[in-house]
Amino acid sequence: VLNMGGSSSKGRKTKSGSSRRILFGILVVIIVFLVYDDMSLRKRISAAKGSASISTVDNIQLSSDQNKVLQDKIDSLELTRTTLQAEINAAKDTERTLEDEVSGFQTKLAALHSELEAAKQASESNKGNNDNKVPPVQFPADSKVLKDLIRMEKLNLKAKYGEGPAMFTIETELGTMTLETAPFDVMPHIVSFWLNQVESGYWDGCAFVRNADHVLQANCGDRRPSHPDQVTVAFQEYSDQYTHEPYTLGLAGFPAGTDFYVNLVDNVRNHGPGGQDPVMANPCYAKIVKGREVIEKIKKKPRDSSDFQGLVNNVRIIKMRVLGDKISGLQRDDVCS
Repeated sequence: VLNMGGSSSKGRKTKSGSSRRILFGILVVIIVFLVYDDMSLRKRISAAKGSASISTVDNIQLSSDQNKVLQDKIDSLELTRTTLQAEINAAKDTERTLEDEVSGFQTKLAALHSELEAAKQASESNKGNNDNKVPPVQFPADSKVLKDLIRMEKLNLKAKYGEGPAMFTIETELGTMTLETAPFDVMPHIVSFWLNQVESGYWDGCAFVRNADHVLQANCGDRRPSHPDQVTVAFQEYSDQYTHEPYTLGLAGFPAGTDFYVNLVDNVRNHGPGGQDPVMANPCYAKIVKGREVIEKIKKKPRDSSDFQGLVNNVRIIKMRVLGDKISGLQRDDVCS
């Protein structure tokens, strides 16, 4: 009986051990499954996060690209705006330039009209005063008197001043000008007449009195009483080799000699043969070679509203002086003329 009981106890222990092993195996399987499932879940979560991260980067990159495109458009529009503004400004400048040119043409037209009216009035006035004028002495071109006079004046000029041309200065309250006479062989009578006036002091203390569009004119209307009487030329000498170009000097009047003027424009038409007289012309006898800025200063002085266009305040001539023959080393203003 004891043996049988012992066998039964061993059998139960054997079954109990098998059951534990089975349970343990099942537990191991469950644990393995749970561990695997947890790892799988972690992988899915990580993959999801990676996918989300990639999507975010893509979105950021897309946003950056869009911003760049927009900025490029903004820059392009800004450049277009700047270009259009520059074109507008250029158009305005062109408009102002055209307006200035039109205004300049209108001013010139008005000046020409005034000059024409003044010439008409002077012509009408001359018609009524011809009987009171002393005409200049006119010699026939082949006159022996005329030939002898010209020959004598050429000899005198060359004896005093060399071969010429002679130089002289006009000192004014606005500065000093240096001038050169016409060649002695071209204008002997007028050059001789003028240099004699200068050396005698005739023009010292006189003044520029007229600021017209075409000339600046000087005379001795307000001169000191102690000056010598006014004299005029023997005849209206003129040469096509020395004409009334800008910055040249001319003698006004018929007969000439009481006034001189500086040509501001080409005055050959107005002061040459047939300009103010059917036959005679105003003599042209010298040109400014240094100090032309003095003329520009006088031109800026105010003038009255008369047809004569007189200076409101005359510009005084302090002194004229003959320098003699050509001056070596003189920096001339007329080198390009």
